[in-house]
Amino acid sequence: MERITYMNKSFFLTFLAFLLALSSKTFGQDSQTEARILYIQAEELLNENYYSEALNKLSTSEDLLGKTTPKILYLKIQIYDRIIIQDWSQSTKMQTAISTFFEIVDKSTYPSDKYLEIAEISLKLKEKAKLYESTYLKLKEGNDYAGYKLFSTNFPNSEYRDWE
Repeated sequence: MERITYMNKSFFLTFLAFLLALSSKTFGQDSQTEARILYIQAEELLNENYYSEALNKLSTSEDLLGKTTPKILYLKIQIYDRIIIQDWSQSTKMQTAISTFFEIVDKSTYPSDKYLEIAEISLKLKEKAKLYESTYLKLKEGNDYAGYKLFSTNFPNSEYRDWE
């Protein structure tokens, strides 16, 4: 009878270990599934022009995955590209997303059209940043308040607010 009890305990412990291993695998898949759902929701929010909500969904998706992915970064860059039209102060976050994208993406395997699209966005951001700096400095040196107002229209929510 002791042997049967030992075998029952052994079977029970083995079965319990199997269930724990299975449940940990299932939870991992659930996180990936939830992250994918959040990504799809972020795409929909982008199309509806709810940019900060879309970024929040992507951030939660990254938290669930424990990392970012090229797909998430691609969508983030798309969102920031639209945001900086209204809020230039977000350009730093956009540049960070672009830099990370180029660090983790394998150019040889990533879809070339999407890679080129991000490269083009990156180039336009650099050109606009140069224009931003040079225009601001010229306006500031010349005390051109009217020009600065126009500058503020082209670069809304910029960090240069010392004339206002």
